Amino acid sequence: MVSQKYHFLLTILVWLTALNVMANDTAYGSRNGTIELLQTKDISIEYEILYISPTLITVDYLFKNKSNQDITVDVAFPMPPAYFGMSDYNPVKNYSLYINNKEVSPILKSIFKTKSGVDITEEMIGYGWTKTELMEYIEESYLSNGSYIGAHKISPRWIIEDSVSLGLIIQDYYTWTQTFPAGELIHIKHQYEPSYTSGVPRSVGEILKSFSYDNDNFNFCLESDKQIELDSKLDKDHQGYEYAIVDYILTTANNWDGPIKHFNLIIDKSNKDSLVFLCFDGKLKRETPTQFSFNAIDFIPKEDLSILFLKR
Repeated sequence: MVSQKYHFLLTILVWLTALNVMANDTAYGSRNGTIELLQTKDISIEYEILYISPTLITVDYLFKNKSNQDITVDVAFPMPPAYFGMSDYNPVKNYSLYINNKEVSPILKSIFKTKSGVDITEEMIGYGWTKTELMEYIEESYLSNGSYIGAHKISPRWIIEDSVSLGLIIQDYYTWTQTFPAGELIHIKHQYEPSYTSGVPRSVGEILKSFSYDNDNFNFCLESDKQIELDSKLDKDHQGYEYAIVDYILTTANNWDGPIKHFNLIIDKSNKDSLVFLCFDGKLKRETPTQFSFNAIDFIPKEDLSILFLKR
């Protein structure tokens, strides 16, 4: 079942570095370690095909440089943020990048923030932490000593108020330098196993309560009567629904010039007996027993995408 209201998120971001970016280019900049998304002119997304399933995401773009000069920028592809304390967070795996059908090796950059959005990446490094070490405390982030975990110092602002656990967010960006030749098209493709949130089987109500993130009212457009209906179908032999929550960042597409000229979204629940819920301002059409699609001309993403897959 698919909610009629669906909010979509996809995109590549461009990263501004020193003098590498020419005037009017779409870019993202780095200030005190924090990645900032900037507007890029003269480069448009001619088409985008986005495929999302619980186990695979592929994104095909065709970009066009509409200017009369080559444009070279540093480009970033953002992953959804991971929240410390999430149940069974799974990182992105097997990420591949292709430019005009040739594989390219991007650089992975990671930004750590407090729950309020303050970048603490440089502070974390200054205290001697590595990304790997800090990620080990996603589930076991309780402090035995108020200000230290092992040999490493913990800043008080990293800790959730009235708590003894870390309240941090990590976001990864795959980055590379890209030249867009004047007047030409560039094909860019990403493929990877998505990060997703899951846990032990539970009722729909429990899932929504646990994974509302920063929005206490977020419910994948699954109204309370539908939640009750789904949970009523759980018999004594079922502890709950297996689930996966897959996020995708789409709104950064708005940093390029104009709307996405041709946009095609495919959501694949993989199993015909599974259910899928999301909020989206568009109508998804069932194409196969497992796939739903949305097509649009001059598409302007308004919100990012968060998809709930359920299976009994």
